Amino acid sequence: MRSDCCRTPTARRWACRARLAEVARLMANGTVCPISAPRPHELTTQLPHAVWMMIPHKARVPISPSFPVKIVRASGNALTSGIERISIEGVDVPIYGVAKTVADCFKHRRLVGEDVAVEALRDALRHRKTTPGELMKYAAIDRCSVRMEPLIRALARKRSSAPSILSLKRSMSAG
Repeated sequence: MRSDCCRTPTARRWACRARLAEVARLMANGTVCPISAPRPHELTTQLPHAVWMMIPHKARVPISPSFPVKIVRASGNALTSGIERISIEGVDVPIYGVAKTVADCFKHRRLVGEDVAVEALRDALRHRKTTPGELMKYAAIDRCSVRMEPLIRALARKRSSAPSILSLKRSMSAG
């Protein structure tokens, strides 16, 4: 049995979290990105086969651990903006925030798949983990706002046109 295969989804989720911590220890100048970041933010049902890290363009790739690591390169604001820090197994893991993660999924849609990017956007807006304005801010930084704006508008419109529980209660009590 391969080391990256776990028998249950829960075991696999914990193994993925442990891998994020290990890679963060090995790559001090890296940040967890596109397909690995949506999982901790609970934006997608996808479980990645590798840990994805974003590093500076000119940085050397460190020796890889015993599991697969995918490297994405960036520079400037695309590399440094939107970084949050979470603690996994006592390790401070740099990870992009929700809005930056969604924008990165669209920027790297050929690597992660357009379906993953759309799912992350839909879940981020549905669960109110970010705002359309914040999404557009990071879409502009990642130069993918032309691709994201129509989807953000459609999903935001759909969300605002759905009746709220309060309005349903009012209509039921009035009738």
